[in-house]
Amino acid sequence: MGTVTILHSLTDPDAREVIEWDGPYIDFLERRFPEGFNQPHRTVDMTNGGEVWGEAALEPVGERNLTLAFAPGGIDPITAAIIVVASVAISLAVTFLLTPKAPATVDGNSAGSAYSVSAQANQARLGAPVPEQFGQWERTPEYASQSYRVYAGNEEIRYFLLCLGAGKHQVDSVKIGETPITDLPSGIVSYSVYNPEDHDSELGNINSDFGIHENVETSGEVDQQELEPGGSSVYSDTVDGSTTSGTKTIVFNSPIADSAIRAGDVLTISAPPALAGTKTVSSATEYSITVTTNFGASVTDEAISFSVKRSTITSTGPFVTNKAGSQTTRIELDVEFPGGLYKQKDDGSFQNLTVAVTATVQEIDDSGNDVGSPTGHTFNVTEATNEPQRRTFSITKPAGRYSVSLARTDSQDLKARDSHRTIWTGLKAFLQYDNSSPRYGDVTLMAMKITGAQGISSSSQSRIFVKSTRIINQLGTSTPVAGGNLADVMSHIYVNQVGRPASELDNTAFSAFRSAQASRSGFNGVFDSVGTVWSALETVAALGRARPYPKAMTLSLVTDGVKTRSSVVAPHNTLSGGVKAQYNWIDPGGFDGVVIEYFDPATFERKTASWPLDEDDLINPKQQKALGLAHDNEALSMAKYIWRQITQRNVEFSWRMELDGRNFKPYDRIGLVVPEFNWAEAAFVTGASGNAITLDQIAPAGALSVILRDEDGTASDVLPATGNGTNTITLDDPPPFTLSHDGTQVSTICAFALTADFTVQDVTVMKVSPAKTSTAIDAVNYDATLFDGLV
Repeated sequence: MGTVTILHSLTDPDAREVIEWDGPYIDFLERRFPEGFNQPHRTVDMTNGGEVWGEAALEPVGERNLTLAFAPGGIDPITAAIIVVASVAISLAVTFLLTPKAPATVDGNSAGSAYSVSAQANQARLGAPVPEQFGQWERTPEYASQSYRVYAGNEEIRYFLLCLGAGKHQVDSVKIGETPITDLPSGIVSYSVYNPEDHDSELGNINSDFGIHENVETSGEVDQQELEPGGSSVYSDTVDGSTTSGTKTIVFNSPIADSAIRAGDVLTISAPPALAGTKTVSSATEYSITVTTNFGASVTDEAISFSVKRSTITSTGPFVTNKAGSQTTRIELDVEFPGGLYKQKDDGSFQNLTVAVTATVQEIDDSGNDVGSPTGHTFNVTEATNEPQRRTFSITKPAGRYSVSLARTDSQDLKARDSHRTIWTGLKAFLQYDNSSPRYGDVTLMAMKITGAQGISSSSQSRIFVKSTRIINQLGTSTPVAGGNLADVMSHIYVNQVGRPASELDNTAFSAFRSAQASRSGFNGVFDSVGTVWSALETVAALGRARPYPKAMTLSLVTDGVKTRSSVVAPHNTLSGGVKAQYNWIDPGGFDGVVIEYFDPATFERKTASWPLDEDDLINPKQQKALGLAHDNEALSMAKYIWRQITQRNVEFSWRMELDGRNFKPYDRIGLVVPEFNWAEAAFVTGASGNAITLDQIAPAGALSVILRDEDGTASDVLPATGNGTNTITLDDPPPFTLSHDGTQVSTICAFALTADFTVQDVTVMKVSPAKTSTAIDAVNYDATLFDGLV
């Protein structure tokens, strides 16, 4: 079944409904809008960008996704199509392979956020959008699969597979915690970067190249379980002590290793002969052992030689190795000996001690039921050292799902001074690869190996920082470039991410914007949540004092800055009643300055820039976050720009005109000629001969200044002319374009006044709102000094 998205407002992409429908589209329209439509609208097939109308509306929606867009204010439906495309929600919803346990230091609500103030840590964001980075950025990449460790030669080796983000990246630097890996000894950290064409979105390609398994499941149930000696002597000693016939307790003069003794153990006394025999332990303290039956003799302060043996083998587990529906052929167990392994001689020297651990592996089905018989796998470790020892034991099995239990099965006499403590610290299954569907998507991955990881804190291992630069195509080409030129980024979002043809971009406007931004830092940041194409384009363009703008069937953009006068508005080219200007002083809102939050280009930590005073000296500043901004001078320029808008663009104008007002764009500089405000006069041209121009009203005698408005709305420069007190004026030079006055075209408008009195109010267009038969224009006073000194 397909969907129909009703976009109620092109200026508010969140004002939408999504309705499932698979019948003919015309049936949907008749049911949803039985009275028809009272405003312009357009339906676009989002699978191909084509318009759905006429006979196409008779076809079933099927599996397609259609968007019905309304144009409040009367935006031309053809122009609206470009906004329909740009208003759809975007998300690179490539999910990560597995969810590892999040490190304890992770703030789950903020990790990965561009504005997180907590210490970020690597984690998985299952089901979340893959971060979309542009330019250069330093972040803690998410896990692409479960990290895992192995012990080899008593060294801990840790493997990570990290997702740097969507698309291609070049890695600039890597840190473990706060330490650059270049400062670590050689061989500690190694990594390799895999762009989309390297891993080909399949499991196994990185494994073959780097040696990291890409799908490992680690049991959360195995965590520091101590394995007790079983069927063997756990403790023997000779200590002076006393007991009384008919009692059950021996009291020792010196401490014994009571922690190694537990109820049910077998106590064997070999000396003195009066106590020799076997008893069952009931309890033990640091200075006593209590048994279950009475002693038959008394001794006082005599040397008592004894040993304690465990009566049964104690198994830990079983624990399931892999989730239902998955299969593994390789199981690994991690075992640690925190105090080392040794027997201590009377002279204090060490001799070999061997510990045996036996794993019982049982195949199970997806419901947890046993399949077949279990198998036993015994591993021996022999050492004579007090240094901590770590081992990983590997078991190969036929493909299946398994559970594992582990026990100590060595049998030997052990004294309190011997070191044999055995801890089960890990159980992991290496899952078989399933490439029946793409696994990674269009992302760059980093495989990393840390050798000797026991020497690096666990918190640092979960804070791997990678500084990388996104590689995208240069505007209008297939040439890859590293960086974040604003025009390249906007082109990538619209063309590469949304999949629209490059021909829909206004090449002239975007090329000019790219050239203007070549010397600036560009966009350096990360989109890491679902948004709309339009909001992403607006965020990027804002760093260049620009806006995306729909222009017929193309996506264009408009920039704010010093402009030449592009048109003239007078009563003659407005609706009846002339220019209806509202002359309002804009309230600055009580702000006494502006504070811009951005990021340090070296450390990527949060910084602020303020204007016109230092932040500490401002009482009520306007606060603004600038996503993608990582440049000190540009941040200060943004603060100045916003403050000057508040304080210098302080007069509002609005008027209505006919449909030709749609030719205006935001940030256009327009000249207002309004006689009622004692500005210049305006008249239609009714005739022309050479430099002489006839007007439909009388012009004053003397030196004049003149501006001519062509039929397409463009305006001339200020032209010198002479008036003779009649309706004829003479230009000093020939007109800059052919004047219209014969009635076949819109007549040329002439704004004029004595040079000494000539005044045209220049304004900056801020908003253009087309309706059915008119266009509303909102503007503010034009002020070129607003841009003085900005970078």
